[in-house]
Amino acid sequence: MYDEVSYWSGTDLINHLNQGRSFLHHSGHANETYVMKLSNSDITDANFSHLNGVIHNYALVYTHGCLCGAFDYDDCIAEKMVNISNFAAAFVGNSRYGWFNEGQTEGPSIHLEREFVDAMYTDGLLRIGRAHSESKAMTAPWVNAPGQWEQGALRWCFYDCNVLGDPAMAMWTKEPMTVQAAYQAALPLGVPTFPVTVTNNGSPVSHVNCVLMKTMLFMV
Repeated sequence: MYDEVSYWSGTDLINHLNQGRSFLHHSGHANETYVMKLSNSDITDANFSHLNGVIHNYALVYTHGCLCGAFDYDDCIAEKMVNISNFAAAFVGNSRYGWFNEGQTEGPSIHLEREFVDAMYTDGLLRIGRAHSESKAMTAPWVNAPGQWEQGALRWCFYDCNVLGDPAMAMWTKEPMTVQAAYQAALPLGVPTFPVTVTNNGSPVSHVNCVLMKTMLFMV
């Protein structure tokens, strides 16, 4: 939804999200109680009734806006989004200023987000905290780079862009699939590795976590 194409309102965005959208990317202005043409009063379970994990899944939000993730403010709009029952499972945004390069689609905030998306889809880092850390690791060599549009802005965003949510939460990047796991029936003592082969319709599946579990019986 682009203002330069046609006008849209906060209500338009709410209606659009309620159709089911897994990820909301926002580039625009914000403050502690306002972002994406939404104010704190708009962030209610009733407004986002279809993003309840049943009708549609919860959404993830990433914004370049200033101050909307100021978790030391009582309460910033990002906190509202992740603390109601519906809408956002996690929020990535700025506790102070976000920065952009005027007249360009480049800038400090979008640099971090681009690395975040690359961590998800290229590197297969599906835990939101891990992808966020990778976005900063890949941005670190550039924080003091000369010739920035506004010198020091990238370093600023590096320190004030945060995840509000469970950092260990895994993000969906593909449709769910049925997998088959092949492994030996026993885990012998002293064996350092335990190979597992995971396939879908006979083809290998990448970027999956295999967890070994042992049933324990406790007597009281």
